[in-house]
Amino acid sequence: MNTVRATAEKLGVSEKTVRGLIQAGRIEHHRVGLGRGVIRITDQAISDYLQSTRVGLSESSASDRQPRQRLKHLKL
Repeated sequence: MNTVRATAEKLGVSEKTVRGLIQAGRIEHHRVGLGRGVIRITDQAISDYLQSTRVGLSESSASDRQPRQRLKHLKL
């Protein structure tokens, strides 16, 4: 089980971001102990989160895109 700090390091984000993801229900976690307890996050929960945020490759490539329109009225 990982701490919030360890999870943040694994994801390359801040601890505040991890806490925000927890509060938003985006990362499954456990509270261990009495009262508020401490937050622990499994490696599987981190993996599941990463899978949920995965972005696939677009079918169109850069060569299929339309060329940018020149703005003739602007002088650079």
